[in-house]
Amino acid sequence: MTAFDERPRAMRYISRYERKYLIGWRVDIGQRMEKHVSKFFSDMKYGDQALKKAQRFRNKMLWSLFQSTGIRRLCKGRQLHEKHGLPGGVFYRRYRCKKVGQGWYWIEQFLATIYTPDGKRINRAFSVKKYGYAKAKRMALECRKQLLAEKQQQQ
Repeated sequence: MTAFDERPRAMRYISRYERKYLIGWRVDIGQRMEKHVSKFFSDMKYGDQALKKAQRFRNKMLWSLFQSTGIRRLCKGRQLHEKHGLPGGVFYRRYRCKKVGQGWYWIEQFLATIYTPDGKRINRAFSVKKYGYAKAKRMALECRKQLLAEKQQQQ
């Protein structure tokens, strides 16, 4: 698979999806954006027009995201915080995991994140299951403040 910047402009955010019963084009905008948009265009439903429909949808969604968020807020990559100008923050994360021989379960966490001057990311996670929602969030905010203080003392 090619890197994002090496893809032809007409195919950015669009990928071919071929599974047993699902064949078509998938538009997926927002892995790192504030708003995530994903839509599937089936070859069975749209035929030869599936790719063109996917491209039109992608163009429409990119334009509406640009209009609603502005170019600075469109990508969250290593965006600087508006108040203090430092990258990182406190984020809520929820995802599914599967234990071998057991079923699926959810993990909910708050992450305190900072970036070091050499570009490395430092994360500290606080479980919602263990501490509760409010306490985990408070602990992540306090941890981020401590990490920032340590980072400034080192500089």
